[in-house]
Amino acid sequence: MKEIKKQIFSLKLLFFVFGGTNVLIGPFLPLYFIHQGFSPLDVGFILGIASLFGVIGQPIWAFLSDRFKTIKKILLILFLSCLIISTGMFISKTLPVVLIFSILFYLVWSPSGVLIDSMAVWKVNTLKTKYGHIRLWSSIGFAGIALLAGPLLEFTGINKLNLIYWSFLIIIMVTILPIQEQWESTEAVELQDIVMLFKNKEFTWFLVLLFILSIPNGLNSMFSIHMKELGAGEQLIGFATTILAASEVPVFYFLGKHIEKYKEIPLLSIVCILYTLRWTSTALITSPVILTFLQVSQSVTFAPLWLIALQAVVRMVPDHLRSTGQTVLAITSFGIVSIFGNMAGGWLFQTYGGRFMYLTMGCITAFAALLFFITFLWQKNYKTSTKPNRYFS
Repeated sequence: MKEIKKQIFSLKLLFFVFGGTNVLIGPFLPLYFIHQGFSPLDVGFILGIASLFGVIGQPIWAFLSDRFKTIKKILLILFLSCLIISTGMFISKTLPVVLIFSILFYLVWSPSGVLIDSMAVWKVNTLKTKYGHIRLWSSIGFAGIALLAGPLLEFTGINKLNLIYWSFLIIIMVTILPIQEQWESTEAVELQDIVMLFKNKEFTWFLVLLFILSIPNGLNSMFSIHMKELGAGEQLIGFATTILAASEVPVFYFLGKHIEKYKEIPLLSIVCILYTLRWTSTALITSPVILTFLQVSQSVTFAPLWLIALQAVVRMVPDHLRSTGQTVLAITSFGIVSIFGNMAGGWLFQTYGGRFMYLTMGCITAFAALLFFITFLWQKNYKTSTKPNRYFS
């Protein structure tokens, strides 16, 4: 019992620190690049191209973790690489050099979050706890560090972002060390197993729907710059990020207990509608203070989206492909849309402004809501029963 509590604590601490580190890369890295003299279009280009290589890296590292049956060692390699490569990304000031280092950085940074999630999904079964109860600590860490990072960076200057990030990377690596691995499946992973995942039409269509729904999340990478344009400082941007992350905590805790009782498609239809209201409101609001408090809408949009999507993947994908399956989900919901979002977001923002960009995002999620609703009706009225197979039983 004592060892179980120790492992649960280690997982919660890892999620807390990693969530806090994401604050530095998410909301504040674009501001760091702006401080280095790059335009919003440049920032969108850098992050878009780098995200592309991050997507390429995700399935490779996930396959390696499934193949060699270790997530812990892969994570240590990734975070050590982040520490080394990010040095070049932070100190460089010319676009080609920053782009090269950003590409290398995202190759090792992007897969880490998915693998940490995979580790948690593996561990919760043996530790007799819920994934949502572990995952909420990432939101707590994100919220807490965002609350501190905003005032700190406003005091020290955004140019000190690199020192804070490196400190967090070291803490993450130390936090991973006590976590024990117990690989439940002994079935070998082959490349043809991954190909089989995409031969199921229901699974593939589910990924398409998630991709459409998630496109605005990629465009929202311009949020901190949008806030800056409205007159917000780093402190208010940090506070907005805190509200955004903190609002997820009760949802991960309570919805994590009951999510298995409900079907994914109708729930995601509702999430689409709520996203539409969120993005449309963001377009219409001109006060950065009011926009800051609107971030509480994250609790009814992103938090349920991630839990519902993860539940679907865990149900559909066999145990020995767990990391790979979750990586496919992450690529669909975060990776590809980040590429499109960063590049298109930078162009939309610089060409038409933040208001037009967020109105466009609202239209996209409204379209996604329609597709989810049609899919729900089709499943309800026309779907015939299928024999369970080893991938989708």
